[in-house]
Amino acid sequence: MASVPASKRKRCGNAQSMEIALVKIARSIQFAEGSSRQECNMPIFFDSSTLISLAMTCNIHWLKDLKKAYGGDFFITPAVRSETIDRGLNSLRFRYEALRLKSLVDSKVLKMYDEDVSSETNNLLHLINNSFYARNRPLQVVQLGEMTALAGALKEGADAIAVDERTTRLVVENPGALQELFTAKLHTDVQADKGNLQKWENLVSEKFMIIRSTELALAAWKKGLLVDSSRNAITGILWALKFAGCAISESEINIYDKGDF
Repeated sequence: MASVPASKRKRCGNAQSMEIALVKIARSIQFAEGSSRQECNMPIFFDSSTLISLAMTCNIHWLKDLKKAYGGDFFITPAVRSETIDRGLNSLRFRYEALRLKSLVDSKVLKMYDEDVSSETNNLLHLINNSFYARNRPLQVVQLGEMTALAGALKEGADAIAVDERTTRLVVENPGALQELFTAKLHTDVQADKGNLQKWENLVSEKFMIIRSTELALAAWKKGLLVDSSRNAITGILWALKFAGCAISESEINIYDKGDF
């Protein structure tokens, strides 16, 4: 194991943040404008984090119209259902959000993905959870739910995976940046297993786009699904989603707020 040289780490500076933001705005517009089933038939897999952000801000109802506009399936895996619906139904605090999510599954807006991806999931879990070490112990980077979504997305050639959680998003978009993130978070030296990290990147790099609840919000705003169609309203929703747990920076919100789209 060795530290990844700073010169070889991907950088997430303002220019890259702007580029990523603009690409995701374009994806939001694609949602809003819609496309034929033949043009846009790849599924999107949802992680628990995006569903929770939408549910906690009372915006989960957007998914019905966004799915219709998009033209592809919105999938959740049994593990994601367990984390969001089954666990929520047993909680007084989150029961209402769980019931709203369950209604989307019952109405097939969110489709259950029942293909067996246990082997693929275990392989992904093993690779990424043995890619970073602190004090000679492997760091648990991800958990089951998000990896089943990722495994399903890879198996089906998905167009995108919806993830609000920062670490999971970096795992797909920029896994090399996790070493620096963990070093700062744990206040200790973190080593990377470059062999496992390279195998991981070969499996997931550039296979699909990561979108968040914020990109779905932009699509809903563009499509006229918000009660208030003003730019002030979409800015407020983006901040609400951020406070609900979506990993979006203030600079990204400012890019979206000032964007001409």
